[in-house]
Parts: sequence; C-alpha cells; structure tokens
Amino acid sequence: MAAPMLAEALFGGKGTFGGELGLAFVTAVAFATILAVVAASPSARRPVSRTTSTTAS
Repeated sequence: MAAPMLAEALFGGKGTFGGELGLAFVTAVAFATILAVVAASPSARRPVSRTTSTTAS
C-alpha cells in the first residue's frame, strides 16, 4: 500500500494531474507483473489430462 501513496506524493500529490499519472503508472506496472506471473506459471503451460485410468484388481 505504500508504493501507490509514495508515487502519488512524488508526482505532485493527491488530486493533481501528476499524482494521478504516477498512481496510474504504478497500477499499470503492478497489473503487468501479475499477468506475467500468471502467464509463466507451470499450470498454464501444462495441459491437464482428462483421461481416467482403470486398473483391474
């Protein structure tokens, strides 16, 4: 929670165009990071096998 507040303060403060722009930039970077992590997860690359095996006992 500190990163968005810091970006907002560094880019001009709350309610200013620069503050809103800084907040939008930090939000976009966070969203892109989440997408990259999800896209690189092993479960996203490995197809799920839907076949069931039956063994005779």
